[in-house]
Amino acid sequence: MCILFYLSISIITAPPGCTACPKGKEGLFDTPICGMNGVAYKNYCYLELRNCIAKKLNKTIVKPSKTPTTCG
Repeated sequence: MCILFYLSISIITAPPGCTACPKGKEGLFDTPICGMNGVAYKNYCYLELRNCIAKKLNKTIVKPSKTPTTCG
């Protein structure tokens, strides 16, 4: 089962110390990326934002999957 992780705000606000993901990055930069946790992220920026927030919350960091079939 693939779960899409989207934040639906035009510019994603990020906590201090994390970089926001602008919505305007389309095309190549808007290619979904699969995390090793089985979640498909809208693009690499969203995966990085998720990991930055995870670090602040002392949660597990998710690496990109080397096998895209992990997300379905």
